[in-house]
Amino acid sequence: LKINGGTIENNKSTKAGAGIFSAKGVNINSGDTAAGTKDVIIQGNTATTPAGGIFIRNTSSTIKNAKITGNTSGGLGGGIYAEVSTNISYAEVSENRSSADGGGGINATGGTIAVNNSIINGNTAASWGGGYRASGGTTKISNSTISNNTAGNGGAGADFSGSSTNATISNTTISGNQAKGADNQAGGIQNGSTLTLSSGTVVSQNTTAN
Repeated sequence: LKINGGTIENNKSTKAGAGIFSAKGVNINSGDTAAGTKDVIIQGNTATTPAGGIFIRNTSSTIKNAKITGNTSGGLGGGIYAEVSTNISYAEVSENRSSADGGGGINATGGTIAVNNSIINGNTAASWGGGYRASGGTTKISNSTISNNTAGNGGAGADFSGSSTNATISNTTISGNQAKGADNQAGGIQNGSTLTLSSGTVVSQNTTAN
């Protein structure tokens, strides 16, 4: 599935991927990187199971210069649910919500997920990983901002779980995130995997609250 422009909005699904469900991956490449314009907008979509915005499986994918905002999932991945290798760049993933599970902004379960020069802001998860959640595969986050996300259990900024999960974060700011609820663990990063924080990464002003 190739998308160069347009808006996908206000769709509803009783299954997965209310905005987009692709069993053969997606290739989103739009807008002007230098100007910061985004010609693909995926917003206001609601799924009762994983992925309010985009559900990706089977084929490696690219999401570039897209805005994914205001989507809701009753399962994992309010904005994006990725089972395969996906490159996410110059994207805004904001104000998405996983109302009954984790990965409010992005939920990754396999492959290599590369996030660079992107903003993950203001997303909410009922359980783990308000901004970003990975429970498998490899995550590489660079030159990005993860801010103002909330989680009901922990890892409000990002949650990495499972012995098979490997993650590296570089030149990225993780700030202003809040874990709140019964467990309220780790406002910034919750880690149960192999995680490396490298040069230029700042984790600050994240909080926990009942």
